[in-house]
Amino acid sequence: MKKGILITATVALILLLAGCGLRYDSKSDFIIEESPLRGDWVWIVEYIGSKQDVRIPPKIGGKRVTAVMGFNNKNLTSVRIPKRVTFFGTDAFSNNQLTSVVIPNGVTEIGARAFSGNRLTGIDIPDSVTKIGDRAFDNNAIPIVAITMQERQKLEAQAEWERANPQYAKAADFETYIGDDGGVIITGYTGTNGNIRIPPQIYGLPVTSISAKAFYNHGLTGVVIPASVKTIAGASERRAPAASQGDEQSSLKDILMAVIDAFKIYEGAFEGNRLTSVTFEGTSISIGARAFVGNPGLVNVTVPANADIDPAAFDRGVRITRR
Repeated sequence: MKKGILITATVALILLLAGCGLRYDSKSDFIIEESPLRGDWVWIVEYIGSKQDVRIPPKIGGKRVTAVMGFNNKNLTSVRIPKRVTFFGTDAFSNNQLTSVVIPNGVTEIGARAFSGNRLTGIDIPDSVTKIGDRAFDNNAIPIVAITMQERQKLEAQAEWERANPQYAKAADFETYIGDDGGVIITGYTGTNGNIRIPPQIYGLPVTSISAKAFYNHGLTGVVIPASVKTIAGASERRAPAASQGDEQSSLKDILMAVIDAFKIYEGAFEGNRLTSVTFEGTSISIGARAFVGNPGLVNVTVPANADIDPAAFDRGVRITRR
């Protein structure tokens, strides 16, 4: 009799442990990419599971999930979001059947159309949110989405700054993320202007980084990068501003000058464009492998005297002068 009780208890324990293992959905349901901000963070870029009730794990492969996107048009009815998520990308959960959602306190940005086209009847925006993208909650049953006083003040201050500095692209044209250093990381461009001047500040915070693929395939003809930018992520992470595309080889055409103040230019950052001149305003620069490969018009380059240059950073034949 005791033996039977012991077997029953053991089976129950195994089932309980198995149930605990199913607390979150399988990591195989998600496509992830390493965050360009930290090596121990990942971004979920697409949901490929079949469930309508989704439970996003707080970690995948031992790395913290900090940004979420790619859950749009999946017929979801509910979603559980980890507490450490800080960013919802463009169209993150658009066009589903969500009736409610809890946005964790710690989220700093909700991207354009992130929750549009659902059945939400209400939403609580935590004070941590500093930016809500265009039409983030359109086509729901929410009459009004409350904007915190903190965000209203930031919006008003940014609008005033843009009126005083009309030469720069507007903050609304960019998808952004606040990094550990308190600076703004540009992760995407949603504007329509093909020749842009990136602002040195957005919502009162300095623009310090441009993540890889932020300007990929946007048909840009010119871009000026402010001196505030210290990091430009490259191909080894998510690929860089405007990479090669088909017969055109580049969606950055006829750029006469890229002005950069970077502590490090990552592998493949400007590969496959049509740059003819690059000016480095920084004094402590590291240039990674293939950073400027595939720019046939780039013949002469002047770099700071103490620049650390990978032997494969430029095409063969490019003349490098140290100033």
